[in-house]
Amino acid sequence: MKSLKRFFLSRSTVITLIILMLCVVLTGYFIPQRFLTTPPELEKWRLAHPAFATTVRWFALDHVYTSPWFALLLLLFFASLSLSTVEQFRAAYRRTFSPAGGAVRESRWPLPGPRWRLRSGGWGIFRSVPAVSASSVIPGGTGEIFCFTWGSPFPSWHR
Repeated sequence: MKSLKRFFLSRSTVITLIILMLCVVLTGYFIPQRFLTTPPELEKWRLAHPAFATTVRWFALDHVYTSPWFALLLLLFFASLSLSTVEQFRAAYRRTFSPAGGAVRESRWPLPGPRWRLRSGGWGIFRSVPAVSASSVIPGGTGEIFCFTWGSPFPSWHR
């Protein structure tokens, strides 16, 4: 089950499915479809393009959206999109609500030194990262992440 999940979440699978869906939609656009075209117009197109007529009939390209292979492709695309959405939701939920899950916790420390200038300018501590990860990423950093009232968080390199 994990290998199937990993297959559907892999970047190459997702990109391949997107490209295939795009190719199918473009095929449905350029080749006349049975449900949109009258039979005489469809026969006229087949006579005008005899080299493609056999291929179109063999792969059901004249009714792309109702063919079984399109339903299978759509199912694979939906499975990949659903699994990706669930995984992204779980990761975001863990980072947001789990105190130990994402290595972030709220900071209630006072702001001495240059940090008080940020706070007086409308900035506030959004999150504080534990000292171990902060010192390994930013030498001499506090690990605090500041954000403006309407802005997005950014790491603080101030002490």
